[in-house]
Amino acid sequence: MGMQMPDETTDQRQGEVSQSFWDLFVPHRQSLYAFIKKSLNYSEDADDIFQESVIRALRYFSGYHADHPFRSWLYSIAHNELKKQYKSLSSMSMALPEDICLKDVVNETDPLLIEEVRRLHELAMELKNAWREVFFLYYQDGFNVEEIAMMTNRSGGHVKFILNRIRKAVKVRLGEKP
Repeated sequence: MGMQMPDETTDQRQGEVSQSFWDLFVPHRQSLYAFIKKSLNYSEDADDIFQESVIRALRYFSGYHADHPFRSWLYSIAHNELKKQYKSLSSMSMALPEDICLKDVVNETDPLLIEEVRRLHELAMELKNAWREVFFLYYQDGFNVEEIAMMTNRSGGHVKFILNRIRKAVKVRLGEKP
């Protein structure tokens, strides 16, 4: 009777899990980073939050359930990291770098549309941290109310309330009737 060898070593299995994570993560990398940057008003802290979000996602990937959308799970982790950051920030700079909004309309040639996007981003920067996050999740990243509620641990009604308040705030700042 000889010793029975395992089919795979622990290192091989960990490598496969790690590769599975990266296969799922890479398509969302840029949009997640953009979401974090915008949520933090383009602060230099965004790089650290992004890195911590990725590290946490990789660390807890074994607990990810494939029956839930990976993108929502990943953004939930980023949301939790952002909440930690919001608690540690006493105030945020409201200055918007000159070329930042143009990145989103880089292939656009209509100067009116470019200016409109810039103005909306500037208005978003004036929102409360939590509202800004909901704004970008909904309008920039295309998550629906239920997904945002799940990611941010809010009720769907609360997310709808925030979106309604955002719309009113934007209308007021644009000089329209709310």
